[in-house]
Amino acid sequence: VDITSDNSEVYEEGYTDGANSVDITTDNQTAYDEGFGAGVESVDITTDNPAAYEEGYTDGANSVDITTDNQGVYDQAYAAGVESVDITSNDEAICTDIGGTYVTCVDVAAVANSPKFDAGFGPCATYAQGQPNHADCENHYNGDGVFAVEACPVACLGLEPKPATCEPVAEPFCDVETLLDETFASGVSSVDITSNDGALCEDLGGEYVDCTVVPEVGDDPSFDAGYGPCSTYAPGGSNHPFCQFDIDVNGVYAYEACPVACLGQEPAEGGCEPLEKPYCSLDTAFQDIFDDGFEEGVASVDITADNSTSYTEGYDQGVSDGIASVPTPLPTHGECFTMGLCGSQGFKLGKYKTYTSTTAFNAAGSYCSDAYNDGVKCVNQSGACTTMNGKKNYCVN
Repeated sequence: VDITSDNSEVYEEGYTDGANSVDITTDNQTAYDEGFGAGVESVDITTDNPAAYEEGYTDGANSVDITTDNQGVYDQAYAAGVESVDITSNDEAICTDIGGTYVTCVDVAAVANSPKFDAGFGPCATYAQGQPNHADCENHYNGDGVFAVEACPVACLGLEPKPATCEPVAEPFCDVETLLDETFASGVSSVDITSNDGALCEDLGGEYVDCTVVPEVGDDPSFDAGYGPCSTYAPGGSNHPFCQFDIDVNGVYAYEACPVACLGQEPAEGGCEPLEKPYCSLDTAFQDIFDDGFEEGVASVDITADNSTSYTEGYDQGVSDGIASVPTPLPTHGECFTMGLCGSQGFKLGKYKTYTSTTAFNAAGSYCSDAYNDGVKCVNQSGACTTMNGKKNYCVN
């Protein structure tokens, strides 16, 4: 009897029931686990799905922030890094290479009397305690303006003499001040408007100077002081001795109008010689700004209102000093005197009152009123009273 042939339906049904009765995960757990592990290992996400792997990797890295997760460790590492490259404290070679000065000590000046000091009263020894010049330590000074107390500290101040030393610093450092100054100067020089930019100079209100004016040198053909032309003022000419005395109606002297004849100067056409390095002159611009500010400043101050008391006191004192300065006795008819215009209005008014209060002065009737107002020179009838010793003189006519 062949049940698979004679009764195939019964065979299939029995086969299925038998297969279903077997659970590999229970009946053969070990074989199942080995199969599962081999299956997992056979899958490589970086090969089978690289996009998903990269995304996961990035998210993982971004989730770690050392500055947040471990700020203490970060700060410690940062400080160590800075200290390892600090040229100001620990690397003389680097400091020197960059042009700095490695400073290990600070100079301390010597304390001693100067053996060369001389103010005309004796050496430093004479300024010591008990010596004749001690009281004048702060008064006596030499031709260079150095006072005894500065040149003679041991004698004048009683300081302990000490030689010059260089005291070590606690932490050596790299001094780059000179280097920085030179670098700064180079930077400024590279954009120096005073030398390389005419347009910018003019925009700033300056004057771009690219040449030096050379004045023309020559005798004036129109000069005439009443004694002849410039040719007569040349050496050997009849007027040469009077170059500094002859003057024309415009107040021009012969030596000014005739520099070739009088002074022997070489004739020159004049012109403007080009400069090797043009520059921007801001004198005019600065002066304009200064003048504007000055005028506004003056206009903003009313002395009669802001300080009327001081003004009145000063005015009265000026009158008093002016009266006191008048010479005694007063000048008589025909004599010259110096008004002395250098002083306050009150000072000049004091002099004016004194002179005009005298009978002799008033009788002459010669005092020029404009002498008080604006300092114009007053000349007597003979014209003999002129400027004397650089001061304006006035006359009683």
